[in-house]
Amino acid sequence: MVPHNGEYACLTCDNPGKVFKQGKGHCRALPLLKAPTRTSSSILLNAEEALKTSKHVKGVKSSSVLFDIDNFEPEKTLDPEYMHGVLLGTT
Repeated sequence: MVPHNGEYACLTCDNPGKVFKQGKGHCRALPLLKAPTRTSSSILLNAEEALKTSKHVKGVKSSSVLFDIDNFEPEKTLDPEYMHGVLLGTT
């Protein structure tokens, strides 16, 4: 997956985010939109396409050996990054 500030960085939905001007720079935010949720099959399809094209597809950079685990659901299993999971008190 791309870092938390990248396009399609959300682990649970297909929201590309939007870039906003912030002071002297910019930041990417994920506005509350009704974006489609990610599924295991959509993540796997994105990973396969990313391997073929050598470019990230909807935030997925490549496939993982974790996809070989039975009943592995990345959209439910992977943790949010440190900032959203710990510092903002989500987890």
